[in-house]
Amino acid sequence: MSFGLGNEVNEELVNQRGVYGNVSDKYIITPTQDIITELNKYHGFKTVGYNQANVRKKEKANYQKHMVMLEAEDSKMFDGTLRIVLFNSNDRSTSIRMYLGYYRDACANDCVFGDDLMEPVMIKHTRQDWRSSVKEMADNYLSAKQQTEDMIDRMRTKKLSYGDIYKLTEKVSNDIWKGSGSILDHTQFANAQREDDLGKDLWHTYQRIQCNLLQGGVDRILTHVDDGQVIKKLSNTHKVSDVSEQIRINRLLHTACMEVA
Repeated sequence: MSFGLGNEVNEELVNQRGVYGNVSDKYIITPTQDIITELNKYHGFKTVGYNQANVRKKEKANYQKHMVMLEAEDSKMFDGTLRIVLFNSNDRSTSIRMYLGYYRDACANDCVFGDDLMEPVMIKHTRQDWRSSVKEMADNYLSAKQQTEDMIDRMRTKKLSYGDIYKLTEKVSNDIWKGSGSILDHTQFANAQREDDLGKDLWHTYQRIQCNLLQGGVDRILTHVDDGQVIKKLSNTHKVSDVSEQIRINRLLHTACMEVA
């Protein structure tokens, strides 16, 4: 499921109080709109983006996995904003999940930055007290914002040599594609695709690597064994549109960068 900030909210889905399929008596529906309304009580969180999964069965329409991105009234900082990404479904495909992270204005990757700000908030569809989890997210918002500002400051002041940069791209490449049969020229991840990303500090290096990881186009050799023979094929990496995969990749990248900061 890809994410688009310009997508119009499906009001029927976010207000859905029914469930698709057979569920136990313990299953509790928590409409996405109820969570949005609750979040709005804290720091004025409002919806700024929306998307939903495609469905193959028509009867699953307006029950499927979806996500909403929210910003607070005071979310602006440096060159981006601190946002909440909220996942939910009424077809049992996912529990309620909320991620808090930093989004850069110059970046079109739609990816959370700063995964260590706080653990994602998970709410099973069997819990009555979901409002306490929403409050937990809201209560941590201001401290997370300060942590983000401090983190960006450290990364902007951390200068890297070309050797440092290529060690970082090699580590990230190995962490993400190890065991996949892909052979990549990891140095390509350090190439700038935007003028805004030029710079040898850790912050701009992070942005370049992230952009190349998520936008794709990096040369690679795919290998597999067929009838005992090793087959190699020249290819390139693909754009990552699935948000769960974006978050997974960004976690690995962020962890690697924090080891350097």
